Amino acid sequence: MKLRIIVIGANAAGAKAASKAKRINPHAEVTLIDRGSFISYGACGIPYFVSDTVGDMKELMSTPVGVVRDAAFFRKVKGVEVITGTEALSIDRKAKTVELFEKGSATTYSLAYDRLVLATGSSPLLPPLKNRELGNILTVKAIEDAVLLKERAVAGKSACIVGGGLIGLETAEALKQKGMKVSLVEMRGQLLPGVLDPEMASLVEKHLRQNGVEVMTGCRVTGFEGAVGVAKVMTEGGELPADLVVLAPGVTPNTQLAADAGLEIGPTGAIAVDSAMRTSDPAIYACGDCCETTHLVTGRKIYLPLGSTANKQGRVAGITPPGGRRHFRASSAPASSKSSASMPGRPASPSPRRAGTDMTSKPSSLLPPTRHTSSPAPSQSP
Repeated sequence: MKLRIIVIGANAAGAKAASKAKRINPHAEVTLIDRGSFISYGACGIPYFVSDTVGDMKELMSTPVGVVRDAAFFRKVKGVEVITGTEALSIDRKAKTVELFEKGSATTYSLAYDRLVLATGSSPLLPPLKNRELGNILTVKAIEDAVLLKERAVAGKSACIVGGGLIGLETAEALKQKGMKVSLVEMRGQLLPGVLDPEMASLVEKHLRQNGVEVMTGCRVTGFEGAVGVAKVMTEGGELPADLVVLAPGVTPNTQLAADAGLEIGPTGAIAVDSAMRTSDPAIYACGDCCETTHLVTGRKIYLPLGSTANKQGRVAGITPPGGRRHFRASSAPASSKSSASMPGRPASPSPRRAGTDMTSKPSSLLPPTRHTSSPAPSQSP
């Protein structure tokens, strides 16, 4: 009987796990399930799609040679069956089945598995702010978010970014390049908390100010005002005009499916896994933004929602279910971002060094050890 492997979640970690599992065991039946319409896209490129640096959305879902990684691609090239627009509702660990609901359908159905991989990702952390339901208050996580944000980014209008992490900074750059008046609010005392120390963060803040971004650190957003759409952002330091607001205070792991199934949730609030990406159930694995990892230096469990980590974990979560042996033991918590110095009306420099601040994963001595915490992670780059 063929080994049945189901992977829930079809982006960085899940797509990698499914492809690797099929490669390790070509005879296995590998099924990749996602509740969205778009799969295997580069979420890190979303700000560049918004700014028009990436001209076509398909570029975010393409291989290096330009082939779009859609359901047909995975079936034909990878030998993986893909089911989109379908949400996993529950896991029956005893029967080894997953209950699924297809959008637009009135009923649910079940699929049986021998091995299950959870790559359910993360969701934007949405603080309970007054009038958060007003129009033009958006998040940036999925392709659909990017399309909507690009439509609403109108030159000459005002935008406010809530959150000074990597996603917040990259979004600020994108909207500035679209010709918007951009302000950025961070509740902690510096930009990029947990990524840079205060001295380095002050250089990033200075750079943003020099390029026309209004920055407020150590300042908490209290709510929003407007009629139908947002018009003002209310903060402890006063009010800011805003025709558009992007909430980027961080992300939280999608663990409900795992928790409801009785799987262990770790001290970080993400799914607990071992170095082979096994959960507390030996038939179920987890990888990517939904699970925790170990810090290479401290040895502590951390939550690290980064695309690079997700891909590595996905590879291991694809190798071990079919019977292979591979481990993802720890991460040094690297991160990278770019804040361009090019202004509207001025051509961007072709040199990344001359174009602005470039924080790569190489100078790891600049990155402080990630603290052991059970609170949701700050906004990170995918």
